[in-house]
Parts: sequence; structure tokens; C-alpha cells
Amino acid sequence: MIIGLHFNKESEIRILDESVQYFLKKRFMLPSVYINQLRCMESTRLVKDRWERWIRVFNPFLAKSHGYTIRTSADLDEHPSSVLFEGYMRSNGEVYMADRRQPKHIQG
Repeated sequence: MIIGLHFNKESEIRILDESVQYFLKKRFMLPSVYINQLRCMESTRLVKDRWERWIRVFNPFLAKSHGYTIRTSADLDEHPSSVLFEGYMRSNGEVYMADRRQPKHIQG
């Protein structure tokens, strides 16, 4: 049960934490070259009396190619398809990320 969710609308864009990079490499078999292009916005949320770092991952180059720039969490809210992965990091270092990438449609 989520008790509180606190997004700072002016969150800084960050390079992915090493443990998040490791999770994405192992879970989704993503190459380092791709992961190095990704950036994230972080916030904190309280879940069952425990604070977690809530992380939304996006590719700023992909957003730019679609004609917009991600600077704040509000920008991600306006362009939800920009969020490629979303998840959390607990204080003990445990990471979980869900795949939010849009499925590719193959013509055939």
C-alpha cells in the first residue's frame, strides 16, 4: 500500500546508478552502449513505513528526435511514452525495474 508519493517537479536528470545499470543489463540483456545513453529522474515514496527511491528511466536523445526535451518530472508526465523503465531502489540496495517500452509492431 502506497502511503505517500513525493515527486519533485524540478528533479535533476541523473546518470543511472550502477546498481540500476547492472539490473537493466542482467534482466533485460541491454548492451552498455544503450544503457549509457539513458538518464533518470528520481523521487522518494513511502511504502509500508519504508522510504524508496522511485526511478523513471528515459532516453533524452530519443525524446529530442521526437521533437521535445525532458528537463523535469513534469515533462515525463506530459510524455509518458518517454518512460522506458520504471521502478525503485530500496535502502538495502535492492533494485526492481519494470519495462515500459512501447512494443514494436512488425509489418508483414
